[in-house]
Amino acid sequence: MNDILVAKIYDPVYYNPKEHADAIWSADKSHSREVAAYEHLQNITSVSDIVPAFYGAWTFNIATKAVQEGILTSSTRSIRMILMERLEGQCMEAIDPKSISDLARTTILKRCLDAEVRLHHAGVNHGDVCPRNIMVLGSSPESSDVHIKFIDFDVSLVLHHPNLEYPGVLEMQQNFSRLWSPKLSSPIVRFFGDMMEFSCRGWCPGGRRGAEQWLWQNYAHDDRYAPVQWDPNEKRKDPVYLDPLEQCHEPVSVVGHAIMTPSNSATDTCSRLNTTDDSVNKI
Repeated sequence: MNDILVAKIYDPVYYNPKEHADAIWSADKSHSREVAAYEHLQNITSVSDIVPAFYGAWTFNIATKAVQEGILTSSTRSIRMILMERLEGQCMEAIDPKSISDLARTTILKRCLDAEVRLHHAGVNHGDVCPRNIMVLGSSPESSDVHIKFIDFDVSLVLHHPNLEYPGVLEMQQNFSRLWSPKLSSPIVRFFGDMMEFSCRGWCPGGRRGAEQWLWQNYAHDDRYAPVQWDPNEKRKDPVYLDPLEQCHEPVSVVGHAIMTPSNSATDTCSRLNTTDDSVNKI
């Protein structure tokens, strides 16, 4: 749009009908989710360095011509638009990780995972964490000032939104904060089994075990995050948070397979409820 702003337009005419059975509904949903995320995050200074500045949303009615039953007709269609900060940098997907040093590669990937955890604790689950939705900023990928910002929040969830589709997610976050605040969720837990978007492109070791070992090596002793226990030799066991109460042997949470529930006893604190293996259920 100019050197300062970028317009993102949601026009159902340009949605692929093979991917969107109802293009109008898909465009409206993408727009509403993205606006909700940006409006929520703009009020939280602790994440202002990892999301673009947001300048508002608009809807326009555009004259449209169409042929119906062989007759040319005129009508209007609604076009949604948002304005946001223009970012000077590279999309992470455009960077060849093999062309940069091991240190730069690790630094960039860790900043991505760290930022996603911060977003989640600020109340937004991005929902599509992958290189195409991450901008790498700074003088170069090798520079000490390299940093990242997330874009494309069109499938995100605002955890405190009154129309949240998965209310159990907010309860999970509240229970985690009750047990572990001020520590954050561990990237080991949040990304366990979900590193394919990065490992297949060479940002970390390939294969499930390679990526999980990378997570463990880089975050197992990071005091910013709640402590995790994991035995790499137990192939069928996911990492779990240590019990902060030290009153039981069961883990407080098994990510992807359990949700922490409110309790008044150590036994209840350690109870687990089965759920689907989806990133939205990870704390």
